[in-house]
Amino acid sequence: ATTKASEASTSATNAASSATSASNSATTATTKATEASNSATAAASSASTATTQASNAATSATTASTQATNAANSATAAASAQAAAEAAADNFDDTYLGAKTSDPSTDNDGDALTAGDLYFNSNTNVLRV
Repeated sequence: ATTKASEASTSATNAASSATSASNSATTATTKATEASNSATAAASSASTATTQASNAATSATTASTQATNAANSATAAASAQAAAEAAADNFDDTYLGAKTSDPSTDNDGDALTAGDLYFNSNTNVLRV
C-alpha cells in the first residue's frame, strides 16, 4: 500500500507538472496570438496609409499636369500679346515717323510714305503731314 501511495503521489506530482506546463503553453499561445493580432492591425494601418499616399500622389500628378497645361496656354497667350504689341508699335512707327532732319521719302521701315504720315522736321522746326 505504501508503494502504491508513493506511485500515486508521483503520478499526482507529474500531473501537476504537466498541468503547469500546459498552462504556460496556453499563456504563451495567448501572448503570441495577441502579438499576431497587433501585427495584423499595424499592417492594415500601414496599407491604409499607403493607399492614402498613393491617392494623394495621383491627385498631385493630375494637378501638376493641369498646371503645365495652364502654363503652356499662358505662354501662347503671352506670345500672341507680344506679336500684337509689336505689330501695333510698327503701325504707329509707320504713321508717326518722329523727328527728321529733312523731308523723308520712305517711312521708318523703308516703305513708301502713305497719306497721313506725320513727322517733325528738326531743321525747320515744323510738324508736317
